[in-house]
Amino acid sequence: MTRAYKRKSREPGQPATSPERSNYACQSNAVARQLRRRQEHARRLPQWCGRCGAADPLACRCHYPDPPLTERAIAAWRAAILRTIPIGPVIVPLEVLQWLHRNGGNDRDLALRVWTETGGLVA
Repeated sequence: MTRAYKRKSREPGQPATSPERSNYACQSNAVARQLRRRQEHARRLPQWCGRCGAADPLACRCHYPDPPLTERAIAAWRAAILRTIPIGPVIVPLEVLQWLHRNGGNDRDLALRVWTETGGLVA
């Protein structure tokens, strides 16, 4: 059951104390502060890619391998990763992880799992 809080009036210049604040006002201020902090931290992240400015190598869309990976090659890497994950961390080329990440869905989850299990170590 939620309780409606009635905001008390206060004199101008008087600081707001905890009992005088409404629950909603506290939550919205906390969310705003969190968003500002996240934006500040995002600006301080080093750029991984100089062309697109991506801080995450999996999300970078500038680099495409030469020759390009085929769907068959991606399917083979996916099958190899799924087969070897139970054994231990799988070291995969960055291009393969990027393609899996771009595919979305289960492939994106697989790429993120490999990325976190290896600590960003790529072949």
